[in-house]
Amino acid sequence: MNLLLAIKRFLAPREEKEHIAELRALIKERCVATTTELPPEAQKKPKELEEVFGIQSDEDFFFGLVDRSLYTLNNIGRDQMPDGEKVIELIYCYRFEAGGGGTTTYLTNDTGDDAEHLDWAMEIIGEPNLANMFKKIKKAFPRGVIPSDRVKRCDHMELWEGKFEKLCNAMDDLYFESEESETENLVSKAARWARENKHVFEPVGLGNGASRRA
Repeated sequence: MNLLLAIKRFLAPREEKEHIAELRALIKERCVATTTELPPEAQKKPKELEEVFGIQSDEDFFFGLVDRSLYTLNNIGRDQMPDGEKVIELIYCYRFEAGGGGTTTYLTNDTGDDAEHLDWAMEIIGEPNLANMFKKIKKAFPRGVIPSDRVKRCDHMELWEGKFEKLCNAMDDLYFESEESETENLVSKAARWARENKHVFEPVGLGNGASRRA
């Protein structure tokens, strides 16, 4: 355990210690299963790529891509995800968690296990403001890298809770501001980008060259 965090917990008031104990128990329980949960409509094999790209509505198109991304992730494996599916999965997971509980919820849930690459996905779809804000959050972690281990993420965020509260609140403000626009929200931007880059959604091995992250 982080020594500074251990000292902070030891010196915390009784009420806060009880809260910490409950939080740690909850995290331990959730860490038993760290696979992104499929939405009900993605439990079965998703639509073929050509069919998805024929969808006119940006929202339906986006969630058609989400179905394909999560199906590949959960049934085939992350290594077999085309770059386009990786982008969509990252945007979907952030939007799903941030919309319900904010950036803090995203980072402290298993959906944040791949958060290290969220700024890459934001930049890809043309959302530099959120990407730059998230880079500030990344810098608040050791060596500027967000741990893929949720317990490590939560421990560090607990140790520096004041700093992360400010950073995550700033990220939330930008996110909800973008969501108020019908054309500049994450779904619309991701859909526009995807329509212009169909080749990066081709199954692995069929030439899905894209701007790969390192």
